[in-house]
Amino acid sequence: MNDLIIIGSGAAGLSAALYAGRYRLNTLLVEGAFGGETATAGIIENYPGVPKIEGLELMLSMKSQAQDIGVKFLLGWAQKIERKENSFFVCTCIG
Repeated sequence: MNDLIIIGSGAAGLSAALYAGRYRLNTLLVEGAFGGETATAGIIENYPGVPKIEGLELMLSMKSQAQDIGVKFLLGWAQKIERKENSFFVCTCIG
């Protein structure tokens, strides 16, 4: 049982995981292709607070920060999301 399940490990998903972890939510991130488009972008020069960084390096750093605060990661894809009463169930294909 998780407080929050995030689908996708791009910049948006990892940012959401970082904030959720800092608020001590029991968080699971389902990551298909790690890092999304940012991981393959090459040099990034417009990320706040960072003058220049490789996209992959940025995504690895964000993942490490999330892991350090307790976010769990599942390598796979969300296949189906169902709502039952006050909960959501996420069916995944692990890969």
